Amino acid sequence: MAASLLDRALGTMEMMSTRMGGVSVTVVADEIGLPKSGAHRLLADLIRLGYVRQ
Repeated sequence: MAASLLDRALGTMEMMSTRMGGVSVTVVADEIGLPKSGAHRLLADLIRLGYVRQ
């Protein structure tokens, strides 16, 4: 079963919370199993909502 958008968003925030130096879009994409374009869109939404910072 494919991960839902919510699963990916929460997984991204959990992964990023353990890496205080920040992570690249490529690392996020690899870790959550999305193409870089999808990871970029997900991160853009999380930034817009105030959950992550660029």
